[in-house]
Amino acid sequence: MGQDKRNEKKQVINLTSGQIQIDNDSLVMVIDKSPFYFYESLLMIGFFFLFFNCNLTLDSTGWIIILVACVLLALSLSTKRRVRCLADKNLGRVRYWRSGIMGSKINQKDIQFQVDQLKEVVMKRHVLWWWRSPFSGDTFQIGMTTKNGQWLELTSKYLDFSECQSIAEIIRNFIDPALPIKAVD
Repeated sequence: MGQDKRNEKKQVINLTSGQIQIDNDSLVMVIDKSPFYFYESLLMIGFFFLFFNCNLTLDSTGWIIILVACVLLALSLSTKRRVRCLADKNLGRVRYWRSGIMGSKINQKDIQFQVDQLKEVVMKRHVLWWWRSPFSGDTFQIGMTTKNGQWLELTSKYLDFSECQSIAEIIRNFIDPALPIKAVD
């Protein structure tokens, strides 16, 4: 019963790989982004079958392709991070936490700052340049910048424009309606 009452007090907005929770009193907002490892999982399964195939004979081109795939896999695993941002109107503070490389403490970010240190909410466009995309058009991401120039990503890079715009307005209106929303490439 107590759990049901706590869930009723939250407004939850589900995103592509995360969610935004706002309590019923509109005093605390939590943004939680988790990495999406679908393509990396497929690549790992492919490597598993490739390396445990005893009859495998590759020429130099095959080994170069495997090497490039391993480098891309390592790069992808090291750049995707979990993010948790808590904005508290009672204290006028924002706490931003981003996990380190592959969930470790290496390059982890954990900062707290006052709301008046925020410069803007940013809608960042990611141009899809490859010839065949799983998405229809460019994708977008929401972040914030502080007055000292720090970029704080809040969502994944896979939002469509209308979702990005509406979520950016919700974040801005919650934190400070006077914050500008800036669109960048």
